[in-house]
Amino acid sequence: MAEKFIEIDIEVTDNNAQETPFAGLIPLLQMCNAMKLPEFINQSLHAHGTKGFKDHEYIMSLVAMQIAEGSTLDDLAIFKEKFGLDVLPFNIPSPSAGRGYLARFHNAAEESKQKQGSVYIPEENEHLAGFTDIHVKKHAKIGQYF
Repeated sequence: MAEKFIEIDIEVTDNNAQETPFAGLIPLLQMCNAMKLPEFINQSLHAHGTKGFKDHEYIMSLVAMQIAEGSTLDDLAIFKEKFGLDVLPFNIPSPSAGRGYLARFHNAAEESKQKQGSVYIPEENEHLAGFTDIHVKKHAKIGQYF
């Protein structure tokens, strides 16, 4: 069986004013794009609405921001400033847009079942179910790259 390898360009320089301790993030995101992960996310989640950012832009921004040691949605603004559109292969939403997006995954109908002092895992809403689709059904397609 022939193996498929993704070519990733890495340039090493002595002095670069735009150096970052998160330079390894760029090849990771390039790999995600090569595996068509953004398309899988967009096909599975459908939480973004009709205007603005796509599902993959929210998800990839949040994941990349956390890899770059971000811990709150407000860190998206710092992440956007550091990396910007010229480096990342997707648009980075604002913190307020990120909050609105994440609110779509909340299942308000399950709140009444939660009791104080106990742990309760709510049922998935339609948008959370999309993550199951990404992890389970698309796994075989993503696996062809490894």
